[in-house]
Amino acid sequence: MQGRPRRWTRRLHRLLGLASCVFLLLIAVTGLALNHADRLGLSQRSAAAPFVLALYGVDAPPVDVAFEAGGSTYALAGGFLVVDDRIVAESRELLGAIAVGRDVLALTDEELLLFAPGGALVERASLSLPAAARRLGTDGDVAVIDAGALLFEIDTAAMNARPAAESGAPDWSIAATLSDGQVRQIGTAVLGRTYNGSRVLNDLHSGRLFPGLGPLIADLAALCLVYLAASGLYLALRRNR
Repeated sequence: MQGRPRRWTRRLHRLLGLASCVFLLLIAVTGLALNHADRLGLSQRSAAAPFVLALYGVDAPPVDVAFEAGGSTYALAGGFLVVDDRIVAESRELLGAIAVGRDVLALTDEELLLFAPGGALVERASLSLPAAARRLGTDGDVAVIDAGALLFEIDTAAMNARPAAESGAPDWSIAATLSDGQVRQIGTAVLGRTYNGSRVLNDLHSGRLFPGLGPLIADLAALCLVYLAASGLYLALRRNR
């Protein structure tokens, strides 16, 4: 009869020891990574995987508007201007995106942005117009901004606007309809700015990644360590008698 309690005690020790080792390993690995977060570029690495977002209980922000130009998608979501799957700027409104030669010109409520082929940001400039810009288009090879009753031509070399000469009706940039895959890609890019590797590792290290359960897991792990230390000390003293 004495063998069964001893066998049960050994199994309990092994189970608690294994759980404590896993917890300590998690704390050690995440702590080391956070100590070298800048070197590892964790703040620039997206951690917005579906299972991570499920743990936080967040959904991707909706795409407010999107335009397709030069083979790339220019979209506004969650207050960010996203090109394909890359955040390039913060913005409140996206008014259009058009191809100008091999480059792409995008217009927000505050500035013009010039992109090279592939969506790389080349230059950005603030706008100073007598009225608020409403949309972006082309008149032949010239980019045009509609500012109510006035039209302005864009000089992409100088990145400024001047009153447009009289011409025909410009072709205005039209919002695109995105596929579900494109919407997910854009939403993941936006969430990746907030839920990056540094934040997720820090929340995992501190237990905040599991609201309510984090402190409980830490308390249980601490109790396991206390039990193992106390029982180990008791057995060591007992053997020395």
